[in-house]
Amino acid sequence: GVGSRIGQYLERRAAEEAVHQSEAHKAAVLASSLDCIITMNHEGRVVEFNEAAERTFGYTREHAVGRELAELVIPPDLRQRHREGLARYLSTGEGPLLDARVEIRAVRADGSEFPVELTVTPIRLQGPPTFTGFVRDITDRKRAEEDRERLLELERNARTAAEEAERQATSLAEASALLDESLDYDATLRRLAQLAVPQLAD
Repeated sequence: GVGSRIGQYLERRAAEEAVHQSEAHKAAVLASSLDCIITMNHEGRVVEFNEAAERTFGYTREHAVGRELAELVIPPDLRQRHREGLARYLSTGEGPLLDARVEIRAVRADGSEFPVELTVTPIRLQGPPTFTGFVRDITDRKRAEEDRERLLELERNARTAAEEAERQATSLAEASALLDESLDYDATLRRLAQLAVPQLAD
């Protein structure tokens, strides 16, 4: 009856509104994320490329969507491994990098390479899977880590030099004390030689 048709219409409208809200939420997340969010289909082609990815990699979304991901953001020497990994996942359902946080190299539109932190999540719905990668440029973090390592190395070198200087000062003080204590020239030279030989050996 009429009531049934009205009920079906209202249910359909509610479902459409839910889909609309879901799509709006997805668009807001993609646009506001500080991380690059790149979705790839089972053929290895980009289907989503958010604003952070545009800024980081130097491609517009329009340019990226439909292109092979490997050609856009993966350095040439890693592209074959990427393709083989995708093929292996599609045939076996296994992928060691999936759902793990890894550090790899990526490449920008201008050809410059840089370090990124990457997490790839497979999305298994009806039909072939898609893969969403969350990518973070860690250039600044790696630079800070390298600066910290350099400072630690300088500190270690300075400590070693200070310890060596202290050891030499102690040896000189012992030698001076011997000179003050002894008036026997030959005995003093022998004792100085005994002190000096280990130092010279070092």
